[in-house]
Amino acid sequence: MKSEEYYRKTIKKNFSERLNELLYTSKFTAREFAERINVAHESVNRWLAGDRLPSLCNAKKIADFFYKDLDYFVD
Repeated sequence: MKSEEYYRKTIKKNFSERLNELLYTSKFTAREFAERINVAHESVNRWLAGDRLPSLCNAKKIADFFYKDLDYFVD
């Protein structure tokens, strides 16, 4: 059975990869994107690096911004 830490790392990695891909294809910088969803650009940089996960509220903002389901970011 896999540990909770394993799943946390996997979700961070998947979220980071998906967000990086979406920002790249949308041509937004991290700073521009942060302004659009009303969060600190430092937070976006941490999400992009896979250091942190956004709160559920911010994850929902991100998903809505890109017209994606939350599942898209964690599967």
